[in-house]
Amino acid sequence: GGAVAGQTYFLSSSATLVHANIADGDWSAWLDWLPYAIVTGAISCALLNAVLMNKGLAEFEAIFFVPMFAGSAIVAACVSAVVVLRETTKLPYWRMAVYWAGVSLVVCGLGILAWEARQAQERMSLKADIVSLVILSLVGKSMFFGIAT
Repeated sequence: GGAVAGQTYFLSSSATLVHANIADGDWSAWLDWLPYAIVTGAISCALLNAVLMNKGLAEFEAIFFVPMFAGSAIVAACVSAVVVLRETTKLPYWRMAVYWAGVSLVVCGLGILAWEARQAQERMSLKADIVSLVILSLVGKSMFFGIAT
């Protein structure tokens, strides 16, 4: 979550700074070290996210991992927008309620996806146990009747 939220923060900050520079025509902010640190943070978080995505795809099914990664990125971005960037301070209460309802819907979807993945894993484990029992049963019968395997 940290790299995903960090990327959202750094990209939003960079875009806001560049937009303000273009609107004002004043690029003096780039004489300081901070804008470069923000852009470096955005690039670093993007690279870290690529590494995390590759490791996750190597370990989990893509149909499970990609939606989980994207969903967690959405939730991290939404929370970061409210808590860190304070982008929703001027929204009316009804829009904030709809905003958090949408975030809650994404979280519920992630929970359902994780639950379904767990159920599928348990079904696969059960099938593997059944196959192992059948194989052991066949091997045992062949040994009992003196049949060479």
